[in-house]
Amino acid sequence: MNATNGAVIASLPIGAGTDFAEFDANRRLAFSSNREGTLSVVAEKSSDAFQVLTPVETSYGARTMAVDQKAGRLFVVTADFTTNDAVPISDRGHYVVKPGSAKLLFLDPVK
Repeated sequence: MNATNGAVIASLPIGAGTDFAEFDANRRLAFSSNREGTLSVVAEKSSDAFQVLTPVETSYGARTMAVDQKAGRLFVVTADFTTNDAVPISDRGHYVVKPGSAKLLFLDPVK
């Protein structure tokens, strides 16, 4: 989206169940962390040209993310999940976090 006039520049595919998006201005990369266990990556080639890169595998539920702008390291949080079969798969309560299973994933840029 053009920040000046609000015009849509491009609409690009990302993974399912995204919760967070970040832009690494130093490396010109946009990231979307997705519940399905992927990290979508888009390279900004110019102010109006983008390239979708191969998604990075993370872990199911890894949706909350932060980027260290200096180092380029991404931090993504997830946990272990169980299923609640009494709730339909499409509803939020179908997957339940196992207590004490939180994990912080570190993803470093490739040199």
